[in-house]
Amino acid sequence: MFLRVTVGRLSKSIISRHNLLIRYASSEPADEQGGFTRSVYSKPKYKHVVRDGKSVKIYTGLVAEAFNPADKYRELLQKAWSRETLTVDSLRTLLLSRIRERNRQKQIISDKEVENLGLDIAIAHMVCRLGGRVQLIGHTNWIQPYAGIPPILPNKHVDSFVIETIDLSGTNIVYEGLEFLQLYAA
Repeated sequence: MFLRVTVGRLSKSIISRHNLLIRYASSEPADEQGGFTRSVYSKPKYKHVVRDGKSVKIYTGLVAEAFNPADKYRELLQKAWSRETLTVDSLRTLLLSRIRERNRQKQIISDKEVENLGLDIAIAHMVCRLGGRVQLIGHTNWIQPYAGIPPILPNKHVDSFVIETIDLSGTNIVYEGLEFLQLYAA
C-alpha cells in the first residue's frame, strides 16, 4: 500500500519506507488534474467548458466504482475549494440561483394547504408571503404584511373569506405562483 503526501516545495523527491511512499511536490500543481490527491481506486472526471471562445478541460472530482465515504468527502471538498468554484462570477451565480429557488418555493401552494384552508385563504397566504396584498368582498381595507410581519389570516377554512382583488405590484411572481392564480380565476 502506498501513501502519497504532498507537502513542501521539494519537487519530485521520493522517500521510500517499507510499504510507504512519501512524495514531496511543489506548491504549484504539476499534473494535468489540478494537483488533487486521488484514491488509487478512483478515476478522474473532467468537464469541458468554453472560456473566451476556447474549450477548457476542468477536473471536477472523483468517480469511484464502489462507494467509499472518504473519496466522496474528498470529492466534495475538491469541488467546494476548486478555483472554478471560488470565482466571483460563480459565487454570484450560486447566490442568485438560491434566491430564485427560495422565491419559487414561496409561491408553491400544496394540495394539503388547499384542502385545509380552501383556495381563497391559501392564495391569500401566498400573496402576502410575496409582499402583495388582497382585498375581500365587501371590505374596503387591504390585507397585507407590514414591515415584513405577515398579516393575521385564518388557519382553517372560512366560508365568508372570499377574495375580491389581488394586488401583486412590486412582487417577483414566477410561473408557480401564476399557476395557482389561474386555478382561482377558473
